[in-house]
Amino acid sequence: MRKDLISLNELQLYIKSLGNSNNERVKTFLKEVFKIGFTNQLSDIFPMDEFLYGDFLILDKEFIYKEYLNFLKDNEGVDDTLYYIAENNYEKFNSLCLMWGSTDINEIYTIFKTKKQIDEEPKIKFEESFSMRLEEREPDIELFDLSHLDLLYDNHSDKKKDFHYQFNRRATENEELKEVNRIEELQNKIPDIHSDVFSRMKLNTNDHLKYNVYARIRIEDYNNDIKKLKDTLSNVFQGH
Repeated sequence: MRKDLISLNELQLYIKSLGNSNNERVKTFLKEVFKIGFTNQLSDIFPMDEFLYGDFLILDKEFIYKEYLNFLKDNEGVDDTLYYIAENNYEKFNSLCLMWGSTDINEIYTIFKTKKQIDEEPKIKFEESFSMRLEEREPDIELFDLSHLDLLYDNHSDKKKDFHYQFNRRATENEELKEVNRIEELQNKIPDIHSDVFSRMKLNTNDHLKYNVYARIRIEDYNNDIKKLKDTLSNVFQGH
């Protein structure tokens, strides 16, 4: 989507007018946002030229959710899919959200920063940043006391250098291997709900669904409705 499609001011005016400004470009923008997790990823929309996802999230949530519900009326397949996830893949979907950050929807509003917040963050020069990284790594070096090498190699500098090289190379290889194993382990733990959703609902979904606040709110609403229905049926069959 065009990153200059709308300005933040246009979006704010549309919301302030409760949608009565009839700005078609804003309507197009909202539809594209609402498709995040389906045909779109978050990076397909944000950052816009003038604002970030964080700026969008602090706007009138109640009004935008109503707009989202209207979007679902015209996209019943999306709504049915959200219900299917709530009914059959709720725990798996929460696992995806938890691996990213949290299952608490409200925490999304604190994770994504606004443009103003980012602009106000202190800027660190590259040289200072590089120096800080070196300082942060110094304690790691102290973990290995190599002073005894003088005794081992009888002060032969070439042998000491070779030992240092081999020691550091193996340490680096071990760390890289650990990182590869860690990433593979995380990937194996990620539940594949998308194949199941596609086979049942015939719609493609992607991991960016966890970033779609309004889709997640809808899933939560459906999950609560399903719980209430189960509780009601349970009471009926128990004769309460």
